[in-house]
Amino acid sequence: QPDLPYDPVKNFAGITHLGVGTQALLVAPTLGVTSVKDLIALAKAQPGKIIFGSAATGTGTHLGGARFNLAAGIKVVHVAFKLGQEEYCLDILSVQEIRGYDTVTSIANTPDFIKGVINLRGNIVPIVDMRIKFRLSEARYDTTTIVIILNLNKKMIGIVVDSVSDVIALPVEAIREAPRFGSAINTEFISGMATVDGNMLIVVDIQKLLSSDDLQLIDQVAA
Repeated sequence: QPDLPYDPVKNFAGITHLGVGTQALLVAPTLGVTSVKDLIALAKAQPGKIIFGSAATGTGTHLGGARFNLAAGIKVVHVAFKLGQEEYCLDILSVQEIRGYDTVTSIANTPDFIKGVINLRGNIVPIVDMRIKFRLSEARYDTTTIVIILNLNKKMIGIVVDSVSDVIALPVEAIREAPRFGSAINTEFISGMATVDGNMLIVVDIQKLLSSDDLQLIDQVAA
């Protein structure tokens, strides 16, 4: 990025190898494949029918998945949702479940966008209203209000959105670089943009979004 105060290549030097990570490729038993070769053959035989999920944009699993996508024609799956007049999507592997809005227990001395916590099968889950966070639309809570429960690095958090429109198969090559303006969400948290059936989708990097400074309060709420 040209606005960085340093050169990410020239200004740093490696001094040691810290470790090696392992990535596992998991498939549904219903596919009936027992090897990568079988999976690639099946994907080529059924283009666009097999979907692949990555943990987050820019991570090792995303880049590994993108490379595999090029070899097998497998598409990355995202969940699309709406905030105000804009449609967004995020990686489905971050999504644990989608549910209606339940009564929350309020927590004192927290920002207005942190609605409180719920007890989800014994887990204390903070609830963040993205509509209030980004001042996108009037925050109504009724039978149509949707909460997306995310599981990020073994931490659960619920985000309130206006609606969930679809689960879509979004090809990696369909994601384009996002402009630095035009969205209510800071472009720092946007991975890119894509067009699906004539509709513009903003691809959110939920890992970055929920690691921003003001949302560090979530850890304190859940503690």
